[in-house]
Amino acid sequence: MNPVKRILPGWIGTLFVSACCLGAGPLLASTAAAMGAAWLASVFNIYVLGPLVVVSVVWTSANTWRWARVVHGAAARAPSFWLTTLGGVVVVAGVFLPPLVQARQAGVTAIYLGLVVMIAGTVWSLLDQRRVARAET
Repeated sequence: MNPVKRILPGWIGTLFVSACCLGAGPLLASTAAAMGAAWLASVFNIYVLGPLVVVSVVWTSANTWRWARVVHGAAARAPSFWLTTLGGVVVVAGVFLPPLVQARQAGVTAIYLGLVVMIAGTVWSLLDQRRVARAET
């Protein structure tokens, strides 16, 4: 399977959750409140967005780990794996931080920073994979 197709679901999930946390969430919450289902917003945040961001980050990091083993021989020696994982941890912290400590701006900043780092790590991994594929042919 193409490496981009393998990593794409993780990216899409992470971007969806981030979009909800950064602005689309309040839009969904206000729509739910307008329809008389304001309780749906908190259920959506706690039981949908939280697990979805964790699954998306784990998916992306696992695929980066898998390819880091192929390219570098061991994932521990692959900076792209560590960069992707670090970015994912920061994104997860940004999603869970605001409800816990009432720090919305810190959460938004963490999400933006984590996304940039995570995407940089996965792009680095994809470039490594492409380099190895070219060398084999």
